[in-house]
Amino acid sequence: MVMDTFKEAGVKLALNRYLQDIGEIRQIDINPEAERISMEAVLKGDVQQVHLELDYHLRAEALELRHFHCDRAWIENALNRYAAGRSVNIRNGAVEGLLTMLL
Repeated sequence: MVMDTFKEAGVKLALNRYLQDIGEIRQIDINPEAERISMEAVLKGDVQQVHLELDYHLRAEALELRHFHCDRAWIENALNRYAAGRSVNIRNGAVEGLLTMLL
């Protein structure tokens, strides 16, 4: 349980650094068995939180972004159009080790 909290905090920190000009992840839950990440975020300029879920698959060489679910249809549609179906290369030793440990 403590390790799960540590892993989620690491992913949250990394995502918030990457997304700092878009918004902030407030809460994250990673379910490796279901290959799903659930997040609560606040976007810049908004006051209401957004609920976002990502179905993924972790392979040895890449993280596949499979499908996004969001409580705002336009965000869900945009992510599924432009990000779903893509793979993020994790062959970089540091990234590969980190993602394997966290997901």
